[in-house]
Amino acid sequence: MKRILFFAFLVLFISCGSSGIEGYVGESITITAENPEETDDVDFNWVLLDQPDGSLLSSKDLKYKMAGQEMNFAPDYPGSYTFEVSISRFGDELSSQSFIFSISDL
Repeated sequence: MKRILFFAFLVLFISCGSSGIEGYVGESITITAENPEETDDVDFNWVLLDQPDGSLLSSKDLKYKMAGQEMNFAPDYPGSYTFEVSISRFGDELSSQSFIFSISDL
């Protein structure tokens, strides 16, 4: 089931082109990172790389589930948001994934 959701998300991500995945201010958005090791023995470190100038979103506003593999946020200002997740095991980085969102007003 996780693989199906990941591939559906990946197709959506690629089909959105360079503008990123679209969403709306105040709308809850959930991102699930791919686990390259298929084991629970990995760490997920999410970072907010870029956000619109008027946004007050911080790392404190990010919510995590599934031992950090899933991250949820609610954009607070229209514009572009970029997140990156680093996946590591025993301190060694296995991979990183980036997610770009284009957020509009409702």
